[in-house]
Formats: sequence, C-alpha cells, structure tokens
Amino acid sequence: MGAGEEGSLLFFVNGKKVEDAKVDPEETLLYYLRNSLNLCGTKLGCGEGGCGACTVMVSHYKDGKVIHRAVNACLAPVMSVHLCAVTTIEGIGSTKTKLHKVQKVLVENHGSQCGFCTPGIVMSMYTLLRNNPVPTEHMIERALQGNLCRCTGYRPILQGFKMFTAEGNVHDEINNDIGSGVCALGDDCCKNKKNEETSTVPDVAQKSAYTPDDASQEPIFPPELKSANFRAPLILSGPRATWFRPNSLIDFLKLRMDHPESKVITGNTECGVETKFGGRFYPKLISPVAVPELNEITINESRIIAGASATLNEIDAELRAFRNENPSAKNQVADAIIEILRWFAGDQIRNVSAIGGNLMTASPISDLTPILMAAGATAKFAKFNNSDVPETNCVPIDASFFTGYRKTVMPETSALLEVSIPHNSENGFFRAYKQSKRKEDDIAIVNAAFLVDFEPESLVIKTFRASYGGVGPTTRLAKSADKFIGAEWNEKLLAEMSEALEKEFDLPANCPGGFVAYRKCLVTSFFFKFFLTVQQELSKKGLCDPNENSDVSDLDREPFESIQCADVQTTDAVGQSKKIISGGKQCTGEAVYLDDMPKLDGELYFGPVLSQRAHAKIKSVDFSAAEAVEGVAGHVWWKDVKGDNRINDEEYFRQEVVTSCGQIVAGILAVDEKIARRAAKLVKIEYEDISPVIVTIEDAIKHESYLPNAPRLRHNRGDPDKAFEEAEHKIESTVRMGGQEHFYFETQASYCIPIDNSDEFHIHSSCQNVAEGQHSAAHALGVPMNHIKFAVKRLGGGFGGKESRFQILSSAVAVAAQKFNRPVRCMLDRDEDMMYSGGRHAFLSNYKVGFDSSGKISSVSIMGYQNAGCSTDLSVGVLSRYIDHSINCYHFPNFRVVGHCMMTNTPSNTAFRGFGGPQGMLVAEDIISKVADYLKMPVEEVRQINFLKPGDRLPFGEDDKQILTDEHIIKDLYEKTDSSWNMAKRRAANDEFNKANKYKKRGVALVPTQFGIAFGLKFLNQGGALVQIYTDGSVLVAHGGVEMGQGLYTKMIQIASKELDIPVEKIHTLETSSTTVPNTSPTAASYSSDINGWAVKKACEELRERLSSIHETDPFITWEEKIKKAYFQRISLSATAFWKAPDVTWDPVARIGKRYNYYCYGACGADVEVDLLTGHHTIRDAEIMMDVGRSLNPAVDIGQVEGAFMQGVGLMTIEEELYSPTGRLLTRGPGAYKIPGFGDIPAKLKVSLYDKFSNRHGLYHSKGVGEPPLFMGAGVFYALRDAIRQVNTDKLLDWHSPATVERIRLSVGDALSTSAKSTTPATDAPWCVRR
Repeated sequence: MGAGEEGSLLFFVNGKKVEDAKVDPEETLLYYLRNSLNLCGTKLGCGEGGCGACTVMVSHYKDGKVIHRAVNACLAPVMSVHLCAVTTIEGIGSTKTKLHKVQKVLVENHGSQCGFCTPGIVMSMYTLLRNNPVPTEHMIERALQGNLCRCTGYRPILQGFKMFTAEGNVHDEINNDIGSGVCALGDDCCKNKKNEETSTVPDVAQKSAYTPDDASQEPIFPPELKSANFRAPLILSGPRATWFRPNSLIDFLKLRMDHPESKVITGNTECGVETKFGGRFYPKLISPVAVPELNEITINESRIIAGASATLNEIDAELRAFRNENPSAKNQVADAIIEILRWFAGDQIRNVSAIGGNLMTASPISDLTPILMAAGATAKFAKFNNSDVPETNCVPIDASFFTGYRKTVMPETSALLEVSIPHNSENGFFRAYKQSKRKEDDIAIVNAAFLVDFEPESLVIKTFRASYGGVGPTTRLAKSADKFIGAEWNEKLLAEMSEALEKEFDLPANCPGGFVAYRKCLVTSFFFKFFLTVQQELSKKGLCDPNENSDVSDLDREPFESIQCADVQTTDAVGQSKKIISGGKQCTGEAVYLDDMPKLDGELYFGPVLSQRAHAKIKSVDFSAAEAVEGVAGHVWWKDVKGDNRINDEEYFRQEVVTSCGQIVAGILAVDEKIARRAAKLVKIEYEDISPVIVTIEDAIKHESYLPNAPRLRHNRGDPDKAFEEAEHKIESTVRMGGQEHFYFETQASYCIPIDNSDEFHIHSSCQNVAEGQHSAAHALGVPMNHIKFAVKRLGGGFGGKESRFQILSSAVAVAAQKFNRPVRCMLDRDEDMMYSGGRHAFLSNYKVGFDSSGKISSVSIMGYQNAGCSTDLSVGVLSRYIDHSINCYHFPNFRVVGHCMMTNTPSNTAFRGFGGPQGMLVAEDIISKVADYLKMPVEEVRQINFLKPGDRLPFGEDDKQILTDEHIIKDLYEKTDSSWNMAKRRAANDEFNKANKYKKRGVALVPTQFGIAFGLKFLNQGGALVQIYTDGSVLVAHGGVEMGQGLYTKMIQIASKELDIPVEKIHTLETSSTTVPNTSPTAASYSSDINGWAVKKACEELRERLSSIHETDPFITWEEKIKKAYFQRISLSATAFWKAPDVTWDPVARIGKRYNYYCYGACGADVEVDLLTGHHTIRDAEIMMDVGRSLNPAVDIGQVEGAFMQGVGLMTIEEELYSPTGRLLTRGPGAYKIPGFGDIPAKLKVSLYDKFSNRHGLYHSKGVGEPPLFMGAGVFYALRDAIRQVNTDKLLDWHSPATVERIRLSVGDALSTSAKSTTPATDAPWCVRR
C-alpha cells in the first residue's frame, strides 16, 4: 500500500490497548495521556524536555527483543508510540495495593518533597531497572541526567537508588524479579487473555480506565505487539496536520518529493519546541522509524556509518561495544562521540534524538557537528527519481556544508540518508570539548573538536582540522589550521595558532548569544587544552619533552557519599523522622495537583494573552481572529471586571499601559487548552512604545527610577563616617547579587467554579497565601469575601513565588468564570510563568569599610539598590530584611546601611526563599573577604575576630531588646563545624595539590549564617487552627499553612499526635481553606511551623482538657471508646485556637522592640576544584551544620537543609537571569535557565543538626528551617573564590554572584582571558544584560 493508508493509532498503555482513528497528530503523548486517558500522574513541568517530570517508559519490539526507553512525553508526538507499549507511573504501583520497589525506596529515603517531579524520576529509574536489573552507580546517575528536582537537593534520591546497585543489594520483596518474565497476576496475566479485550477511550476524563487491574504487577510487553509488524506503514490525518509513517526508503523519499515543506520527525526535540514556543506549524509530518535504511548503524575498521534516524543512545551503545571489542588508538573519534553524548541532554532525549536531526537542524551549537566536521565526515543525501533506486550523492561536512543560519546544502526535496565518520589514523589525535552553564543536560556555550595527524615518528603535521560551534551563525571550520600543515607541534605553533584563532573568531561585542569575551576565551582555551593533551601523548612516544604539572583532563568526580547526623531523643511523635504523609501518593502519581483535578461539564480553559513589550501604551486589542476559531467561547479583559481592576499598584488586566513583558492583557476562553492557547496567539495588540525602557539597576539609578511611595530603609549606629576616616585601613568596593527564578515545578495555576449563578465562587489555586487570594478575588469580582471559598490542596513547589504573584492570575480566572458563569481553569506554561511571576531581587551594594591590622572592623557604610521590577509587591519587605541581614553574624561598631527600591520595566520581583537575607549577608561576607585580601590573612580568622557575641547589641535600635543573649551560639556552632571539617588540614592538602597543578586549582571555605525568624510585619505573626474529632476516633486537623513539600502537614499531625496522645495514623489534613481557618498568614518566612503549630497545640490542649474527665474515670479505655463517651456526654469535639507571637514587638517607626523571635545559625564548609581553562568546577566535599533547635522532624528538616543548600548553590554559581536591552526575558525555560542537576551536588555531603537546643521561644524548642540554610550555598561560592585567589593577582578580588563558568574563567587573569576581555569593547547595544 505504498507509503501507507489512512488507519488508526494503535498502542498499549499500562497493559491496556488503545486504538484511535481520530487522534490529532499535533498532540503530544503527554496531552493525550492527561486529557484523553485521564492519566494525570505524568506531569507537565516545562514542555520542552528539560525537566523530566513527564517521563514515561516506551517499549517496542525489534529484532526479536523488547527495547525499553525513557521518553519525554511532553515532546513525543502521540503518533510516535504507534505499535509501542507505554508505561506510566500509574502502571507500576499504587498505595491501594503495593508500591513498586523504586517507589518504596523513594518513600523510605524521604526522596519526595513537593512531589511534582517525582513521577518522572521514578519512571527514569524504573526504565533503567527494566534494562539493567542491577545497575552501577554511574548508570543511575546517567539515567537521571534528564530529570531535575528543585526541593530535595537530590541526596535522598541518589542515596535511595544506590540500594539497587550490587553494593546496595535491595532484595525484591515487593515485585517478582524484573528479569524473570513472571507476572504477579498469575493466571490473570494478560498473556492468558484474548486480544479482543480492548478498552475504548473514555469520552469524559474522570477515573482512568488505563491503569493495570492490579497496580502491583510488573507490566509485561503485550504479546499482540510482538506479533504485529512494527514496520507497517500508516497515514493519519487530523484537523490541521497529517502524519506519515512510510516503511520503505522509496516511499519516504517520494513523500519528501511530494511535500518539500514536510518535517521529518524522530524525537521531535527540535520541532516540538518550535511549535509550542515558536508558533511554528508543520502540516506534513513524516516519521522515519519504520524505514530500515535510515536506522542502520555499521562500524568497520575504517569508519562509522549511521543512518540518519539512528538515535544517539543507539549510536553510543554500538560505539561502546565496538571500542570494547576492538581497542585501538584509532578509536579516538569514537571516544569523543561517546564522551560528548554523555553530556548531551538526558537519556529521555538521547533515546529518541537522531544523528540526522542533530546535523540537519543546522544549529550553531550542535554538539556533534564540530566532531563530524573535524573528523572529515560526509553526509549522503538521497532523492526520489521515479525509480526503485534513489539518486544519492555524498557531501563533505566541511566549511561549505552550512550555507547560513539553520541552512545546509541539502536540496529541498532530498533527505539525509546516512552520515559516514572516518576513524582517526594511528598517528593522529582527536579530541572534542564542550562548555555549558551546567555540565549535564545543557546546550553548549562553545564547543570544539580537533584532529591532528602526524607524519610517522615525527612532530610534523600531516593533517590539521579545528572546528568550533557557538562562535557564529553556523558551526565553523577554522581556516587558520590549514596554515600549519607541515609545521612542527611545538610552542611556536601554540603561540601562532592561538593568535590566528583569536583573530579569526573575533566576535562583535553585540554578538547574539552574549558572553562574548568568554566565548572568545574558550576558543583559544580549548585549543590550548588540545595542544597540551597532544604534547603529553607525544612525550610518551619520546618525540618531545613532557610538560610538567600540566594536567588538563576533565575534572574527576568521586563516587557519591553522604552522611546525615541528628540527635533524636523522643518517645512521642514530635522529634521523630516521620515520612511526609503524601509521600506514597506522590511516588505513585496518585497525589492530585491543581491541574489534575477532574474536568467539569461546560468547563473552559483560560488562554492568557500576555504583554510582549516592556513599556508601551496599548493602542488597540483585536480579538476577532481569536474568536473566529471553532471552540472559542469568547474573551475577557479589563472591561469585564465587575469589581476594581486595580489592586495596590497593579492591574488584573492591563488597561492602558504595560510596564513589563508578561503582564496579563486578556484571556481567551475555549473548550480546551489546545484551542485556547492557539487562539490566544491570534489576538492582535497594537502598542506604542514608551521610553526609556529600564532593565538594570544601573539604568534605574541613572534615570532616578525609584519605586513610588517606597521608603528608603536604613539602620544607623555610631558614627561610621568618623570611624572610617580614623581607621588604620580603608576599602571602598561593590558587590552584586543577581536575580533567581523560583523554578517551582508546578507553574502558577488556578481553577474557579461559579456556584448559584455566580453568586458564590469556589477557587482552587496553587498558592501560598489563601487569605490574600480570597481578598483579591473578592476585590476583582465585586463580592464579599464570605462568598468565596479559596482552597489549596498541595503545591508542586513554591519557594515564595506563590506568596503574592499568583493573585493576578487567580483573580483574572475568577473574572472569566463570573463572566461566562462556567468553571474556568488555567495553568501557565513554563515560559509564561517565568515572564509573569518575577523572581529573586537582584541587588547592587556599594560600601566603605574601615579596619585595623588585626582584621577588626570598626566602620561599615552600605548603600544598597534593589531591582524591584515594575510594581511594589513585597519589595519593601525584602529590602527590610536585606538591611537587617547585611551584618550577617558580625559586629560592626559603627554601622550604616541604606536601602533603595529601584523600579524597572521587568516582571515584579517578589518573595523567594531568604527574602532579602542572602543578598544582605553576601555584602557582609564580601566585606570580610576583602579585608582578608587586603591584609593577606586567612579569611576564617577575620570572620572569627568580628563575630557577634552574647552581650553585643544589634543595630536595629537602642533598647535592650537588641542585646544578644546566651541563645546566640554562632561561635560554638562555627567551632563545632570546623572540628569536623578541619579547615587547616584541608587548606594544607589543597596547597599541595595547587602546587602540582597549573591549570586546576582547589579552594576551601567555611562560611557562617545568622538568619532571623519572624514576619517583618507584626500583624502577620499569627496563626489559627481547627481540630475536629469524629465519632470513630479519627481526627481532622486544619490550619492556615499550605503544604508545598516542606512537610508542614506532617509536622502539624505530629504535634496533634503528641498532644492528643494518639498515633499519627488516626490524624489527617484535607486541605487549607478559607472556610475552615479564616484570615491566614502566608506560608512563608520559615515561620509556618511556629504560628500554625502553636495554634494546633492549643486546640489539642483544649480538646484534651475537655476529655480529661473521661480519662480520670475510665483511664484504660481505648481512644475510640473515649471519643464515643464524650459524644454521648455532649462534649464538644471541635476546637479552634489562635496564637500570636508574644515576643515580636518591633515598631519600625519608634525603632524599639524585638525584631525577630529568634535566630537560626549555621555553617557550611565546602571544598571545590576548578578547571582554570574553562571555568568549570566540581564540589568535592561539603559539610553543613544547621541549628534547627529541637527538630520537630529530623528527616524533614535535613531534607529542607539539603534542598535549600542546593538552591543556594544554584543562586550563587549557575543560575543567571538574562534580559534583552528591551526588557524581554531571554532565559525562559530549562533550555536557557539552568538550575543544579544531579551531577552538581557535592561528591561527599555531610549534614548535621546542631546538638544543643538554643531556643526558649520556639514550639517545643524547635526553630524554622526553610530559609536559613539557603545561604549555606555561599560555602561553595567562597570556596570558588579561594580557588581563583590562587592565581588572580588583584589586590582585592571582586567576586559577584553568581560565580558562573564565565565569571570564573574571566577572573583567572591569565593571558588568554586578559586578551579576550581587552579585545571585547563595551557596547551600548549588548545582546543581553543582567538586571
């Protein structure tokens, strides 16, 4: 039947058959699973294959064996799983039956916090175990490269999964052996059932029919698919697009001839992103997976030949097998491909991405193209010529292969057939290099490959090729290399080639992609690495002298080790390491998040229309094209707001002017998400730009753009000006901390259900602030707050980003629900969320410090500037905490700090874990570090000389409330940490290493923190609870705190268990709702366990008091009997309680009273190694000691410490927000914005909880834990500074955050970095700026 005929999509999901002739080929597998099959355990985290939350296992039968692959369902077209078996998180285990061992290990090791990323992590590990029942640690780490987690810090996940290695040796008690082929269902195994038992796609997505009959079974590959012809052709047409699945090369080429506009889809990793985020549309889609010639891989003695559709992991496996069977010096090209593929995306992408796609997308930062170019590879194109034998031609992949940006020499109607890659010669050397922001799963900033071939037994160059990516619109072959053929490999060649490369790749200062000086530096640094590597190899042959101390190999990472230490002394629930109550549900996909809620009849989806200009007037909005789309119900905008469209200094819908990109202008309402989003892109907005567009703090200072009505905040003690003038030594300097994206995994989401003809509204929101959400909705809708039920079940992460920014979206959705009198929901896409929600405030701090020769500081004066963004939001509160924490834990006798809120045309910045504290503490640590630089003293000595001590007065006021008591323990904690960390011994060992290595350096640091706990606004320091006992003895606890992975619900249940003296299993929390506890404070400030816990405790005490009479008369009856007696005696079994912090009395006007209820203390030691030629680093070791008082739950608290630490590491080393000069966020989504991955955690990590209880003010002497540990990431930041200090000769080293690979490399101060910086002029029109 030729290329195929119209048919049906056929695949299996969790062992059940799906056959659908009406599927839309444009749909992704994820969309189909969630919306057609109601399998909502698989999550949407980013939509671009960068986070792994959507991971599923896709299996197919090929060449007599079943092949299992982890796949990103958010990218995979649903048509790509034709004749495959899909296994989702619902298919492997359930809390109702049994957990799969992967799920159980995560639960037991506290490896899930918010849980949104957990299903994807489980499925990645599950797939690995299906392929390798006893994997190595390296296999586990590789399998998880495509998964991210923002909460846990990764340690508990890796520690749990290590139990599956041979060393861990987990006995499979839960499931039958994976490799045995025995089904846990026995006689009910689907092998014993007839094939005609086929489920149908449900019309209404409620409870899914596509889960196993017994969720504890190990899904087997469906026998029907083994007998099916995997290479059967198929055509399926949808509303707009047609999917072709030819099974012969001729049919494939004929389709390309007939449809030159078609896209060839293998992994959809490029086209999927283009269509979702770039608005591209491809009406003809061709899948090559059933064409044998396109999928073959052949490796012989002379070359590697890969079919265009051969996947990267298939190529990797074949190369590894060939290399193992044929060890040879000629395998260096293969070695380079294997090494580069190790860092190419994650397994989910490598499993489906093809070499042909990597080459033919013509990306200038393709990881493989430089290798192909340097190796002298060729591409074979094929074309249909009206015969059974296609017309082919071979083209070298050289300087002429790419004709322009994203363009190649391939004729439009042709197709790539195969790529042929020659091995290097016996006398040759080949290496490839890549540098990115993050080592794992990241696109290259610059990549390169080099080949040199020598005349036999000589240094004379016979062949020399150097290729680079990331330094132009295409991958480039260096012309300079040709000049040196015939020359000798020596220092003269190094100097001349470096100079030639510098001239050839002299990028303009406004070059797209930014990082210009760094990219230029990498060009010469990569060659320098290659030169030294080859020279070392030649020296082994006796052809030249070895270069001493010149190791330029990649940084080694030791096998992962971890230790957690906590002193647990308790006989009741409080203080025990209880597992979070929803951990099992999160690991099985059964935990329901907002967008998992079942759809209601008549429900509409809100497609947001966001501003695309940073500062402009709205001249007109045209909805006509959008409303003409079938399935669109209409639009909503400012004219539809019945209440007030303005709240504070913001608008729910922008009316006349937009002041940043990402603001809501309107919403398009449609019957489903797909239609709503497609139609929203058709809304036409006419703008008139307004000048200036202010993006950076420096811009705001220049234009005097201060946030209206925001006060300048200050602390003033002594006479810092006089003390500065009288000081023995003086420094004036600057330090900057960049912003940070929250990157919670569940994006901003809201769901509003109108009740009684829009008289009442039930609003569900992914937020941290129920009371504010309720108030905001009432304000917009024009109804009293008592007509609104505002509820939150759980969040897929928050970190402060859902404390206030959610309310614009949730209220806009409510306005839509009111207008149409129908349920409305919206969940922002990742790129929309990052534009809309803002992030951590960037700060610029200028300071003056006076000190003596001992390092004792006498005077500090700080002028701080905060980038508030386009509105006030919580910026004043963040600034307040910044000025409070700008001393960290140091005593500055004469001190002044003044803070300014600067207004810019960027998304409004908001709360983020730490809330201004880390930005302030960074100033104090920069002061300490530069004083140490100036005096050439060890920085830890300067720290200890200036520590605050009991009896010292905080700089907030003159009353006695500012005097530190014996609860101030920083000195003891710091010394305890060092007694284990042993700073002196580590520094001595690093000194020895640094003497022996020119191009690698190690650094070490031990950094303290002191973080105040309380809300900045006095009235927020309150909490409420409602505890209800039912007649069966079960207890329902409600309070004002929101569960977002921090274990708050679990801790509150532990408190109730202790006070009522009943097991935690009898206690439950349903949700956080405005109808149970009113007027709640936000779940923030690391204070929720305190304010809500005290309230729960008081409510339980009241209930216990009511039950005391029964206990006195019947002390030995069961709890259930006691409750029944109470009920029959008409004793109330419901109690509310309220608590306010009695000690937080701060008056910011009078400047008297206690500012914080207590302080949390901590210290972090870190040991790092840096590659000076690239800026890449590894964290060799880290040790954290954290004061959490008497821990309510040590396992939960240690998890918070580790998660906060890694978030702090990200803030200070990897994560960087970049904007265009016109105010558009460039780092949207995980492709451009990098958070730490599994490979970024310390190779060795020890976390200890301080063993002395130092809090007389806390609940059971406990302390808050969410925010204080974030600054522990500064241990890594300052260890990196210490490493660079070994080579940087500046008297004072400026060390701004984040210390990215770029900043590290350009701080080295060598000839290559100095030249790159000096030849990169400043420009008024850079490609990107840092706000």
